Amino acid sequence: MISVIEKLDEYMEKRRAVRPCHVNNASSAGHPCERFLVYCRLNWKDKALPNLGLQYIFEEGNIHEQAVLRLLSQVGFIVIESQRSCDWPDLEVTGHIDGEIQLDGDLLPLEIKTSNQFTWEKLNTQEDLKASDKIWVKRWYGQLQMYLWMMSKPKGVLLLKNKQTGQLKQIDIEIDMDYSDALVKKLQSVNAHIKAKTYPQRITDRSACQGCDFRHICLPDEDSEQIQLTDDPDLLDLLEQREQLKDQAKEYEQIDKRLKEYYWKQSAPGTYLVGGKFQVKLVACSRTFYNVPADVKEPYKDKSEYMRAAITKVQ
Repeated sequence: MISVIEKLDEYMEKRRAVRPCHVNNASSAGHPCERFLVYCRLNWKDKALPNLGLQYIFEEGNIHEQAVLRLLSQVGFIVIESQRSCDWPDLEVTGHIDGEIQLDGDLLPLEIKTSNQFTWEKLNTQEDLKASDKIWVKRWYGQLQMYLWMMSKPKGVLLLKNKQTGQLKQIDIEIDMDYSDALVKKLQSVNAHIKAKTYPQRITDRSACQGCDFRHICLPDEDSEQIQLTDDPDLLDLLEQREQLKDQAKEYEQIDKRLKEYYWKQSAPGTYLVGGKFQVKLVACSRTFYNVPADVKEPYKDKSEYMRAAITKVQ
């Protein structure tokens, strides 16, 4: 039987590609590392290919974008200029906006993004985007600010889709003069480095380097063939949630252990109402186990393979 998954993986493998980059991309302008932006243009051939899992995520983003545009049309919203090219020749910036949406008689720049539940719940305002420590969210904010400048619009709209539930959230974006001015100066510096074929200093915050596509050439002494880099946003969010809940989990286990040892063991079966807030139902149970001599168990010994993960927070 033909394997559907194998065919899909083959298709995704072909989609993995590094494309020439001769201008600054609006979608990358908000990246905190100026050196990365220079690498994107001078060393685009050296850019690490996205792994297969990340390629699926890219494709999923395109699927969600089209689904949101269809939904907007069904509801009656007018969206035009989908994937319209935006250019700022003097700053050597180009981009493709998802569209312009008609709201209250105005046509506003529209960007559609997707995220998992954890990120979706945290992002509610323009300031949340600007203050985020996630590089891809910083890039969203920079991208939207670039579009507002290139399209001479005072405000725009970000529609953020929750990939788990399908729910949408609207975040209104206004032009941020101080941020945009800093963004313009950064890109002017990038262009000067491109012309001189030089590189800016490396940033001191190494957290931005962990999943960088150019780490192997920018920080070869810190890179290793033993380490595979990934910037899968869903994986990163899950690990961050795990880190935040780790102390809570330990505390939970300690409290649960105390309840079992000092309360449940000393109580009779039955239902208890504690302080009018908690109902505790204790049921007597038994567990069967077998004490089998080692020489009897040996012939039945078997081995199963599994993966153990040692997770260390580096920043």
